[in-house]
Amino acid sequence: MFPAVLGLSLGVLVFARFLLAIMGPPYTAFAGLLQIACLGAVAQSLSLYTNVCFTATDRVHHAVLATSVRIIAFACLFWPLWTSMQLKGAVLSWVLGEAAYHIVSVYLLRKHSDLRLHLLKNYAGLAGAFALSALPARCGLRAEYFTGVLLLGVALLAFFMVAQYS
Repeated sequence: MFPAVLGLSLGVLVFARFLLAIMGPPYTAFAGLLQIACLGAVAQSLSLYTNVCFTATDRVHHAVLATSVRIIAFACLFWPLWTSMQLKGAVLSWVLGEAAYHIVSVYLLRKHSDLRLHLLKNYAGLAGAFALSALPARCGLRAEYFTGVLLLGVALLAFFMVAQYS
């Protein structure tokens, strides 16, 4: 699931302005915001993996704890970020809530491990893909779609090589 969401999110990074233009010219101003939300979707997808591990090892209480941290982080960040940044603040509070969930869930998986999880390769590949995703995202905002798609392919290839997916 995670590699599919990563590929889809990186694709939306490139075509964000084009996709929003379908709804009308006023929406193209939200392209950068959509790109930030795409990165949040990738973090949420990676967190689904940890949630499945909690369920498989009968540690649903850890999933509840991590979800509680997500809710508290979102609730505490939403109003201050909303008042200062409006919609950008709302999206940022969601992304930070997802990051908090993931950090807590990985901590709980590592602390009480019944499974040997090898997440480092995924994280290294994800970091490389995120670093490289700035280039296709910039191309997408400049309507250079062909170059963006080529760079998107490089970012995905880097992820698959580093994460050692076969």
